[in-house]
Amino acid sequence: IEQIAADRQKDAESDLAALGFLTLGPRLAGAKEIIDDRIDVVTRGTMGLSVYCARCHDHKIDPIPTADYYSLYGVFSSSYEPVGPNRANALADKPNPRDEAIRIKGGDKRGKVVPRQFLKILSPPNRQPFKIGSGRLELAQAIASKNNPLTARVMVNRIWMHHFGKGIVSSINEFGLRAMDPSHPELLDYLAWYFTKNDWSMKTLHKHILMSNTYQQTSEDIPRYRVVDPENTYYYKMNRRRLDLESFRDGLLQVSGVLDLTMG
Repeated sequence: IEQIAADRQKDAESDLAALGFLTLGPRLAGAKEIIDDRIDVVTRGTMGLSVYCARCHDHKIDPIPTADYYSLYGVFSSSYEPVGPNRANALADKPNPRDEAIRIKGGDKRGKVVPRQFLKILSPPNRQPFKIGSGRLELAQAIASKNNPLTARVMVNRIWMHHFGKGIVSSINEFGLRAMDPSHPELLDYLAWYFTKNDWSMKTLHKHILMSNTYQQTSEDIPRYRVVDPENTYYYKMNRRRLDLESFRDGLLQVSGVLDLTMG
């Protein structure tokens, strides 16, 4: 919620840096491309849905009509970019937010005006337009809702990939109809439930995964298991992984005897 609408929170000033999620995108393109990038960052990043594909026509695979794209377009066109405290790149709502018209084939020709509202496929039957300012806060709340089946699963999948090198769903940014089947669907459901049950705490989820027997396995090969599971899809061992830059540097300092272990 802070990454999409921190400026609408009660303690807005201390959280505005979270809006860098939206404001640190490309700046060489025009306003339409900036808004398109924000729609993509929000929907693909948090829910694994390629809503940007509906900019010029109804999505060819997922049930996302062009009207839904321009509903979100209206949300972001009703926001502007100010410089917040501590030079944070922030967003704020325009004084007079307005709905946008569908742009025929993504061009300049205008079609019907559509209300600012959440995606139809993820909304209840009586979907209502957003009423608070631009609608970014309501959009953020709809995304970060326990009633949204995608958000928790997408985040859990990203965290799993961080620790194991691959996701339970291998198409990390795609949870629509083109998504790859999860290798462990019940595990994905369980971890999503665990994540939301623990107040969406990433720290708690990280610890839960790292304390598991699956994570704590060695990377030693077991030939009889390799015959059955050559790609290690079912995690009979831990995959060997390249060290990231920070870990590689720490390793060099450690073996050379100059690693400073002083806290802080």
